[in-house]
Amino acid sequence: FVGLDGTGLKPIVEHEADTVFYATPRFDPTGNILFVHRRAALVRNGAFVGNDDQIQRIDLRTGERKTIIKDGADPALSPDGRSIVYVHVTDGLGDGLWTAGADGANQKPFLKGRDSFWYLQTPRFAPNGQSIAFSAAGHTVARVAGGGPRAHLGVPSDLFLTGADGSNLRSVGQTGDDVTPAWSPDSTRIAWVATGGFFVIDLATKQINAVRQGGDFFFGDLLWLR
Repeated sequence: FVGLDGTGLKPIVEHEADTVFYATPRFDPTGNILFVHRRAALVRNGAFVGNDDQIQRIDLRTGERKTIIKDGADPALSPDGRSIVYVHVTDGLGDGLWTAGADGANQKPFLKGRDSFWYLQTPRFAPNGQSIAFSAAGHTVARVAGGGPRAHLGVPSDLFLTGADGSNLRSVGQTGDDVTPAWSPDSTRIAWVATGGFFVIDLATKQINAVRQGGDFFFGDLLWLR
């Protein structure tokens, strides 16, 4: 935790073990509650056997920490703080987007149709709460019998949009690699970095603008400030 001016740095969660990490912190609208993805490697007899993925809720006023979703990763909290959209995880791999209440209740698949993906990540609510963007590769309308391979190397990723209720899924542009979308404050544009570039798409026109290019723009999680 740190202030916007870079001061007041302090830990929220103490490091538990070399096999545990925390990611994707998300504040609720009050700033008092933090949601995080906790992943712990499962080791038996010295051998790695899988991951334990959880979404936890931390009350910053009391320090109380509670697991609200098991088999979940990469939570996105709605602007009103009432619901979460997250990546559902099976055997360490994301198998779809799910949704739940902010208390973890009523967990269920998020997308309304039969769409599936070889890989997906980083759901992000638009600031106006009306849409969700996420990065995904290998889009199919019906899941292949037997599951099929989960790897997607060589399959370009797209940026997808859906309504806040999981309806009206559509691709708005190809990103080439997996990305973390960053919404503009007015919910009209999305930025990302990948494949050596810093890009912004205008959702009304689907025009993609390469803002900067170079070796510093292959990976990143942007924050669009007002």
